Amino acid sequence: MKKSGFSLVSILIIIIIIAIVAAISYPIYIKSKEKIKETKCLSNLKEISNAMLAYTADNNNTYPTAAPSVYGTMEGDAFCGHSPMVEGIREKVQKQSIKTVLMPYVKNEETFICPADVDTSLTYEQGKRFTSYHYRYFIGARLTDGEQKEAWKQSTVPFPARLYAFNDFLPFHKGKRIPNSEVGVDFLWPWTPDSKFNFAFFDGHVAIFTAKDSISWRETRYDYHWPVVSEGNPWTSQTMLWDIK
Repeated sequence: MKKSGFSLVSILIIIIIIAIVAAISYPIYIKSKEKIKETKCLSNLKEISNAMLAYTADNNNTYPTAAPSVYGTMEGDAFCGHSPMVEGIREKVQKQSIKTVLMPYVKNEETFICPADVDTSLTYEQGKRFTSYHYRYFIGARLTDGEQKEAWKQSTVPFPARLYAFNDFLPFHKGKRIPNSEVGVDFLWPWTPDSKFNFAFFDGHVAIFTAKDSISWRETRYDYHWPVVSEGNPWTSQTMLWDIK
């Protein structure tokens, strides 16, 4: 009488097939998971962009200012979402940051955090940033060199569809750094030209661009703090500047 059930060879074949299917499926799963994070990140920036425009409409067509902040200081950097919290500035930044300014216009705090960013804290935790998205200095930090600069208005931005207000703090979804040993200096920002960032523009639209197509190159690194093209002083609201051709 024949025995029923699977033979050892049959079981091994099934195991091999399962392993092959898993090996094929796993990279697809990882890629799909990352795509979901990227889409969520872009959606966050769109909501923040809409919040910026709503704030502007409620404030005499004036863009938000994360002030009083001093450019070039840890405090000024932190107001715009660039630097982590350090001792002595947490309470002040929590009260006056760009996130605090825009919170009445967004659904929840998680909008300010990219799901791929692990160095942020909704509670302004020391050593972490409060947002994944950077509000550009020359717009948000309006106190510099001891002088309070005029807040930016919609009428003073000549190319709102070509100038971005917010960007990913880092290329969270597709980014690669050039080793500091190759750059010659110790910088956080020496990304490769094909690294991709999410951007929110002054007209409200969002888009993804590579570093080489959207970020100013400054000797040894890409630096998104300043416009790619600037005919004049970026601290002056009446100036011709843009990032995207």
